[in-house]
Amino acid sequence: MANPTSYEKVTELEKQVKLVLYILTLILGLCGNSLVLVILARKVRRVANDLFIINLAVADLTLLVFSIPITVLFYGEFKSPTLVCKLVWPMMTVSNTVSIFTLTLMAMCRCHVILNAFRPVVRHRRIYRGIALTWILAIMLLLPLMIVTTQHPLGGCKEVWGTNVDGKIYTVVLAVLQYILPLTLIAIAYIWIAVDLWKPVNLNSSWTATDRKGREKRRKENLQIVKTLATIVVLFAICMLPGHVAWLLSDFGGKSEKDVTQVILRFFDILVYIHSCLNPIVYGTLTKYFRREYSRYISYIFCCRKQLHSYSSRQSHNPSGRENMHRTASL
Repeated sequence: MANPTSYEKVTELEKQVKLVLYILTLILGLCGNSLVLVILARKVRRVANDLFIINLAVADLTLLVFSIPITVLFYGEFKSPTLVCKLVWPMMTVSNTVSIFTLTLMAMCRCHVILNAFRPVVRHRRIYRGIALTWILAIMLLLPLMIVTTQHPLGGCKEVWGTNVDGKIYTVVLAVLQYILPLTLIAIAYIWIAVDLWKPVNLNSSWTATDRKGREKRRKENLQIVKTLATIVVLFAICMLPGHVAWLLSDFGGKSEKDVTQVILRFFDILVYIHSCLNPIVYGTLTKYFRREYSRYISYIFCCRKQLHSYSSRQSHNPSGRENMHRTASL
């Protein structure tokens, strides 16, 4: 949605605090998401989840690059140009929409893989089509916002709808398509996954010890992936909920509810920017692959560049080596 509160008077303390947070989130988000892209770009063989994570990182980088510099430039008493209102502010919502659509695809893909363990995996061509579709649908969903958003006389941006009903309908549509429906589909997928992973397994008497160990290993790998994806979804739900509540209260609430809305939207953009920095932290915290790669690149940057180069050379000449043993567990 647009930035309906930016034309309010901003105290000097609030301005300084938000500017510091803007800069910190920009630096952290650019470094974290860029590192994720570099790691996955150098990976010998990428699985479906890797492609989805690349899309999430691109969406977060798009948000950071488009929104924060312009927000800082036209912050406070400065009037935002019409082009900024029609492009930059809607791009914030486009990026968030791509993120939730991607998370939905990730949940459905993971559900398909776990429930159909002996069927062929989803081909990369279909994954690429799904990723392209997330951007196309997100832009189409936000086209009305780009059309009706314009410059506010007192600064900032505002939405000018033909009637109040049009604006209310659009707010409900966004709440359903950006939040309620995707999270419902994700919840259903994870419930199916949980039932499958925790149900008793009837081991065939002909299975060898190696077969049993392999099945248990795959189960643990799937649990790790689901745990990581569920964490990302929960963080998204928490960070985006205040915005949807505020917009619904603004359109359907009374005066007291609209006062609450002003307070929420005053700081909601900070929450959105912070969220764009969280996914790389989740990867490094919950997955061994990214934790190992983060450590390797940090060592490369500060002290051991030659060591990383020699490791990368060995991997390029040995694509079937130790690194590939963890691909199914990596995100």
